Amino acid sequence: TAQVFDAFTIAGLGAMEELGFCEPGQGGALFAEGHTALGGSIPTNTTGGMLTWGNAHIMVVPEAMRQLRGEAGVNQVPDARLALAHGTGGTMALSCTLILAA
Repeated sequence: TAQVFDAFTIAGLGAMEELGFCEPGQGGALFAEGHTALGGSIPTNTTGGMLTWGNAHIMVVPEAMRQLRGEAGVNQVPDARLALAHGTGGTMALSCTLILAA
């Protein structure tokens, strides 16, 4: 599962591209084709991202932990074993990425 900071639509797309989940320019297709959906190959922002929790960068970490603990309720990715938590700051020039494992 991947939890990425998406304060702007382009931020989520760019993060997935820069993290290597797809080729540059293909972030939109990654989401549109369902790869990032709950049942997709890389479930992303399983709580709905910034549209759900507002501008709270740190929220990517608790959701990654909930996924790994099996505590994400209706948003649970079955058998989640690895989670990525990624955030950006400033003018999107700074970033931090955590890889967590169950």
